[in-house]
Amino acid sequence: MTLIKTTDQYRNAIRFALAASDPAMVQDALYDADEFLRSERSAALGDLSEQELVDLAIEGFGSPEEVAASYRETEVTVTRALATPAPASDFLSGVFGVLLDPRAYGALFLMLFSLLTGILYFTWVVVGASMSIGFSILIIGIPFLVGFAVSLRMLGLVEGRLLEALIGVRMPRRPASLPTNAGWMAKAKYWITDPRTWSTLLYCILSLPLGVLTFAIAITLLSLALSFFASPFVQLFTDMPMITIGSFEWYVPWWVFPFFWMLSVFIGLGLLHLAKLFGKVRAGLAKALLVA
Repeated sequence: MTLIKTTDQYRNAIRFALAASDPAMVQDALYDADEFLRSERSAALGDLSEQELVDLAIEGFGSPEEVAASYRETEVTVTRALATPAPASDFLSGVFGVLLDPRAYGALFLMLFSLLTGILYFTWVVVGASMSIGFSILIIGIPFLVGFAVSLRMLGLVEGRLLEALIGVRMPRRPASLPTNAGWMAKAKYWITDPRTWSTLLYCILSLPLGVLTFAIAITLLSLALSFFASPFVQLFTDMPMITIGSFEWYVPWWVFPFFWMLSVFIGLGLLHLAKLFGKVRAGLAKALLVA
């Protein structure tokens, strides 16, 4: 412990101790450590040296090894809470087990909801980027650009919490932290130059075409499933033909009805499996572009 003399070394030691852990957990741990360092610095009656601040952090927050062990232990509980049902060992359970998987329905909701978030994210990026460029010749240009960069990171944090709630992927619960002794100029430079700010901007741009695609697929398959399920009842109770093409009308025999219902079920099952696949793709994209 005596080798750690500065807060940067303390942060790096925590990062090293958590090197094999989920990047989202590492981001949370570093943010909590920085918050502790900031609170200790502000609570001190006099100026603290870097060594004194590190000693307080090791005593109050924990050594890097203790911090890593504590967060890994907590992560076990979190992982169990987010875990999906174990994969089925046989084919039929693998196909029909998705009906009992709450993450499949969360992923389906995400397919439908992602169009709205995609529009919101894309609109914010276009408006924010345009105004940042427009204000760049004015004195408020830099503060506006910094504010836009911070807002992007906040959008990334919100998106992460949404993904974790709906599909169970571990995402950061806290924003990426700044060095504890950084002034406002250093913070402004960090937000503008940090690659994660611009990768978050890319994620927001990609959210719109992804949202359009997944919404269209989900609505189409949902409509087909509901149509095949409801059309026998419509013919049975309203005397309307099940199939109408121009002047051609076809009343389907009652013994065909179960085949329509079976087709409806299989389309619904396919949609749920497709939703889970989309959830994995979306989670991988978010991990790559949003997590520091």
